[in-house]
Amino acid sequence: MDRQEKSESSLLESYRQLMTVILMMVLLAVLAFQYFGAVPNIAGQGLRLDYNRWLNVLGMLRSQWQGSGQPNIMAVSWIEQITPQSGTSVPVQFKASGVSRVTMSSGGWPLPEQWSTNGCEALWQKLLGVKVDGEGLQAEYRGDSKTCRYFVGDGASVNYQLTTGQVVFLTQ
Repeated sequence: MDRQEKSESSLLESYRQLMTVILMMVLLAVLAFQYFGAVPNIAGQGLRLDYNRWLNVLGMLRSQWQGSGQPNIMAVSWIEQITPQSGTSVPVQFKASGVSRVTMSSGGWPLPEQWSTNGCEALWQKLLGVKVDGEGLQAEYRGDSKTCRYFVGDGASVNYQLTTGQVVFLTQ
């Protein structure tokens, strides 16, 4: 093989390697785009789980309200699971997180203490046992429809109609 052929062979090998690198970069770019495009939807999936929890809590609270003679105020408490450190023989323990009082409507639906955004945030915390953090999950009160709206950045929202107890989960 003469020098010309060796040079052409080396050039073709370099070209193949360059094409391989470019192809791998394009493939990684496509995968990264799909991955980061799906990340905002994770918040909506978390809100979907909270929506189901909200429905369960409303059903349980309304059932207890009816069985208790339809009082104006119901007590709600949460039990926290205390997970032991790994490698220890301590069993899982539970502790009560305190009792919250929830005002009930004449139809048996939980109402916020204040008909405002702060009232909606407090109602979320009382019913689900977690705070509205303001970054991932936000709340707003809509006075025209008497609705508490809980939403995340990707457009998913849970709307709780305060007078009828209707709960709607919406996605973008």
